This record gives sequence, structure tokens and C-alpha cells, in this order.
Amino acid sequence: MSSKKIISVIIPTYNRAKNLEKLLLRLKDQIDHQFEIIVVDDGSTDNTFDTVKKFNNLKYFKIDNHERAYARNYGAKKSKGKYLNFIDSDDLVYNNHIAVANNVIKNLKYQVFHLSYDFINLEKNIIKNYIITKNINKKLVYGNILSCNSIFIKKDVFDKFKFNENKKLSGSEDWELWLRISNNHKIYGIKDVTSSIINHSKRSMIIMPYRKIKIRLFILINLINKNLSFNQNQKNKIFSECLSLLSLYASIHNNKYESIKLSLIALYFSPLSLFRKRLLVIIKNIIFK
Repeated sequence: MSSKKIISVIIPTYNRAKNLEKLLLRLKDQIDHQFEIIVVDDGSTDNTFDTVKKFNNLKYFKIDNHERAYARNYGAKKSKGKYLNFIDSDDLVYNNHIAVANNVIKNLKYQVFHLSYDFINLEKNIIKNYIITKNINKKLVYGNILSCNSIFIKKDVFDKFKFNENKKLSGSEDWELWLRISNNHKIYGIKDVTSSIINHSKRSMIIMPYRKIKIRLFILINLINKNLSFNQNQKNKIFSECLSLLSLYASIHNNKYESIKLSLIALYFSPLSLFRKRLLVIIKNIIFK
């Protein structure tokens, strides 16, 4: 039997043993000798190891805490799959996740593709469906519409780009990677919904202090500004999205002056952002909070 796999599912995790077990239960019946699961324990202090021991036929690596980007890159180094799929341990996949991906790989030969997903609450009720099909590359400059759980990347393509391991970028490292990849490869969208992002109170953008969100987004702006593969029009749209998002969080944290300033700068870079629903939320927060 060949050691070469078709898909490597890489799961970075940190102190999420209960969530990880739910995810592995969803995946275990989908995996055969052509697929592999790689769990990268990013320095957990809970019972993650005991949870993983319950499951056969997966690889487990314990590393010092470095954040998700490093853990994902580490898992990629240890993988044998032709394609890589990175799943967050606090999210879920449906029973068709591997089957749909395998069918795409066998029949369509894409180097990078993205399956559709939904956004659910803790009661598993669907908040929104994200059906990702056409024009993914062009849409990415307006914001991160992709789910890390749903993207499949040929390993030799991923090895040329990889996640940026700057800890202060954590939370935006996936969008930064998709942007770099999209300037070199077409990302194909597949309409089948195969995974869920779970909306819970411990997601990074909910618990992260405003100061850290600001640092993170300005790091992203600087990275994009220095990247010569983006033209100025693309950069302006990305700058506008980052500043508009930061304005939203400033308004949530009742920093009204900064929120107004950031919104105006966002409009300068992309006047069309005037028509986004987010601006209405920002104005509402500024007036009524």
C-alpha cells in the first residue's frame, strides 16, 4: 500500500479537547487509507492527548505554543497528502466533507478550491449559508469570505506560500494567505456545503481586545502595501476593508472619534464602501451607544 495520501486534514488545537472530540467523531468515518488526519496540539494544558488517544489512524504532534499559523505550517510539513485541508478544532464538518473534496480532486483537477459552508450557533441553527462559487479571487480584496475549514490546497502550491507566523497577525493570517495565493492561482468555488463555523463566545474576534485587533489589521495593511504583486487598486480595496472593520470594532468599544476617523479614511481608499451595510452599523453604534 502506498504511503502517499490524497488529502491531509490538519487540525491545530489549543485547550479545546471537547470541541476536538466532536470534530474527530465527524471525521473518523470519512477517513480511509487514502486520507490522513493530523492533530497539532499547540501547547494544550487540558486533556487533549487523552481525547486523541481514543481515535485510531491519526497523527498527533505536541508542540510549544506558537499560535495557529505555526501549528498549521508544522502539520503541513508532516503531511503526506497531495492536497491539504486545515480545520479549526472549534468547528464542525458534515459527513460529505471528504467525499465532495475527493470528487473535485478526481474530476476537476483544481490546484486550489473552496467548498461552501454555513455559520451556525451553539444550538446548531444556521445563521447564514455561504455559498462560494464564482469570482472568488476578485471578491477577496473586499474581505475574507473564505473559511479555512473549506479550502483545499495542493501541497506543492501551499509550500510556496504558507501561513505568516507573526503571532500579532493571528486571526488575519488566513486572509493574508488567501490574498497572496489569489494573485498567483485561481481559487475555484464549489457550491456543496460541507462544514460549519460555530459562533461562540470564545472566538478570537470576540475576545480579542481592541488594541490587539488594531495591531493585527495594521500589520496586514503593511504586508499588503509592501507586496509588489498587488496593484494599487487592489491595495486600496484591502486597506478600506481593514479600516472599515477596525472602525466597526472601535464603535463597539465606544471609541467614537476613532471610529469616525477610520470610516472616513476607509471611504477615501474606496468610496464604494459608503454603500456597505457595515457603515450603517457603525453609525448606529456611534449615535446610540
